[in-house]
Amino acid sequence: MDERTELDPCEPGADPVTERFGTEAPVVSCHEHGSPAAPPGSPIVALAGAPNVGKSTLFNALTGGRRSMGNWPGTTVEVGRGGWRLDAHHVESVDLVDLPGAYSLDPSSPDEALTRALLVDVPDDRRPDVVVVVVAATHLARSLYLVSQLREYDYRVIVALTMEDVAARR
Repeated sequence: MDERTELDPCEPGADPVTERFGTEAPVVSCHEHGSPAAPPGSPIVALAGAPNVGKSTLFNALTGGRRSMGNWPGTTVEVGRGGWRLDAHHVESVDLVDLPGAYSLDPSSPDEALTRALLVDVPDDRRPDVVVVVVAATHLARSLYLVSQLREYDYRVIVALTMEDVAARR
């Protein structure tokens, strides 16, 4: 059986992320990066945070995707998406969205402008259901401003702490 079906959210015209965010976002298909699609109607969870804090690493670990990563700002220049299966039977899943790096919602770069557009400059019914802010333990203060800004927009926010081992060695 072909892995793409009529209900496949990666099919053109049936992509809930593109429908929710609009066509201004350069969304990379989950199939192009090895991640299975989440079923239509799945909650949308956005990964946000400063550049180089591990957003794409977390995305790849949760979705089985193969997003490229690098140790410089601007590595993620498009929006990645894939399905994250929450249980062993693949019954519960979410549509995971990997946003470009942003220190704040006050854009000073094209990456930050895109992240702001997808989180702030959209109607309430097109916003992600939850935002996971990926925070490097090595630079907590730098990331907490973004967390506070998202709370001002009434987002449900989860903070994921990365690089604890590096911070512990300092």
